[in-house]
This record gives sequence, C-alpha cells and structure tokens, in this order.
Amino acid sequence: CLFLSELGENLPIVLEKDKINATSSETYSMYSGLTNSEFLTMKENKCRRHIAVMKFYSQLVTVSYHAVPRQMRQYYICMWAQSNLTNGFSKLTPTCLATFSCVLINLNLDTKEGYRIGKIAVEMMHRFNVVAECAPLVYLSVYAYVAILVEPFQSCVDMMQKGYEQAMFNGDTYMAACNLAQKIPKSLICGIRLSTLDNEIRNQLKRDNGYSQKALLPYWLIYQDTISLLADGQDVTSPTIEADLLDRQSNSVPFDYLDCLSYLRLMSSYWLGQYERAVYYAERKLGDE
Repeated sequence: CLFLSELGENLPIVLEKDKINATSSETYSMYSGLTNSEFLTMKENKCRRHIAVMKFYSQLVTVSYHAVPRQMRQYYICMWAQSNLTNGFSKLTPTCLATFSCVLINLNLDTKEGYRIGKIAVEMMHRFNVVAECAPLVYLSVYAYVAILVEPFQSCVDMMQKGYEQAMFNGDTYMAACNLAQKIPKSLICGIRLSTLDNEIRNQLKRDNGYSQKALLPYWLIYQDTISLLADGQDVTSPTIEADLLDRQSNSVPFDYLDCLSYLRLMSSYWLGQYERAVYYAERKLGDE
C-alpha cells in the first residue's frame, strides 16, 4: 500500500464494512453504465506509471487472498477496477475484469452484470493478445465462479480444462492445479466417469509432490474421499485432511478448506441416509454464509 501511495493511490489497511460495501456499489455503478462496445473500443493506456499501478494492484490482490479478510480483498479488487476504468485499459485489464466479475457475484450485486463483465474479460484477452499470459486466471475466475451460474456446466468444464492446459504449458503448476481443483467437482456434476476423475486426482497428487506444492493437498484428498463415497458407498474422511486443517488453524492461515470439508460431510450424510447429520451440516453452511 505504501508503494501505491507514492503513485497517488491511497489505500487504507483496515476499513469498516459500510465503507467497503459503498465502494463496491460505486464500482458496480461505474461499470454498469458502460455498454459492451464502449468497453471494447477503449484505448490502451501505455503510461508507465499506470502500468506500474495496475501491476501492483494485481500483486496486492493476489497476496491479499492469503493475508487479509475477504472483505478487504474485495475492496482492493474494486479499487483496482476503478483505477482500470479511470486511467485506461492495459494488458492487465482482462485479469482485473475477470476478478471484479467474481466480486459482483460474491456480493450478490448483479449476476447478469457479473457475467457480462466476465465475458468482456475473455474478449479483452484476444484484443490485447495476452491469451497465453492471462487465460489460466481469467478462465478460472470467469468459468468457475461466474459463467457456471449461466452457461451449461460442461462448457464451463471445457474452459477450465483450457485454463489448466495453458497454465501447464506456461510452467505455472500452481495455477494449473487451481483450475483442476475447480474443474473436478463440476465434472462430477456433469456425470464424468468416477474412475476418470480418480485418475486425474491421483496424477495431480503425484505432480504436487514432485513440485513440493502442498497448498491444495486437502482438496485432492477431499475429492478422493467423495469419489470413494459415491463409488463404494463408504463414509470416509482422510486423517490427512483433519491433520492439515488443524495445522493450518494453529498457524492462523486463511483458507476455505473447511467449507470444502463441510460439503463433503453434507454429501456423505445425505448419501448414507443420515438425515439429522445432513441437516446439521446444511444449517452450518447456511450460517457461515
């Protein structure tokens, strides 16, 4: 934030919820007043200062995903989106728009507008010829969280597969894993063979071990347990998941693995006919949201 202050962008470290909501609504109004053609015909700003601001906003949003509360992350994304619209578009615009479209969905501001912004982000990649650089994150943001509410699941799964393949081609194994982590549960809903999904998970576990990437390990284990449940009818939860969750809680690391684990337990209870247990986890999820 100090670096942005030097460039004329003043960002507080902590804000009240009302201020964050007001900023989100303000940003929504700025974007909803523009048509698709106005977006796609805006000129690129090649000013070095503006590009530096956009790059640092991008890094700030990435870091804030792991280091600050969700609402502050949404505030940073909205300020990034405002700077993008006020100062002109750049090659980072597709990533900015894709991320902002997720905020519109998360805050229930406007699903239709969030989808429109997300699709514009995809078009912007081609306009600025940055598909190779931006596709993994743009496809992940748009098709895993936004378009999935509008388009057929299978088409969204296909786009996440493209994001995965592009990330692997780029050598970005973490972003590839993120795309795959979102693709697998959607593929399950699409009716993809359980054996196929199980093989994908096993292969990813081997890759993660090879690259010493442990951040998404609980996801793969949870998915494996879910597939075992559906295939064998057995209620299983890997001890490794519980140990990893306890370790992360003790280190106060923000994460959403508990949400994923709660969904697994809800599905397990429902599948096994344990009504009261299923209701418990369902109400727990609704209470969190």
